[in-house]
Order: sequence, then C-alpha cells, then structure tokens
Amino acid sequence: MAGLPKLYTVDEVATLTHAPPKSVLYWIYSGKLDSVRAGRRRLVTEHALRTFLGLDRSDGDAGTR
Repeated sequence: MAGLPKLYTVDEVATLTHAPPKSVLYWIYSGKLDSVRAGRRRLVTEHALRTFLGLDRSDGDAGTR
C-alpha cells in the first residue's frame, strides 16, 4: 500500500528518542508531538516525529547548526 505513512507506537518513539514512554505521552498530550488515535493506541507518524526532532526543516537551512 503505497502512500501510507510509517507509524510508530509510543514505545517505539521512546526507544528512538532515548526517552521514557511517559515523556513521549507528555509531548503528545501537551501538543508538542502530533499523533493519531487508532482505537486505544496513540501512533506517531514519521513526519511528525521528524518535525518534532527538528529533522524536517522547510526553511532550507537544515544541518546548519
């Protein structure tokens, strides 16, 4: 199925960011990290995670820091 975004669970985001799952949930519920709800689970798109981490910069100066 082409076109579907990569989705990460809260635990996967915690592993990738080296943060506790409770911190990931805080980021989601405080509005800092976008997520989608699938049943009772919260999932984070790859784009939302890259944006949160500052890896998707639309102003053209990515990597200048």
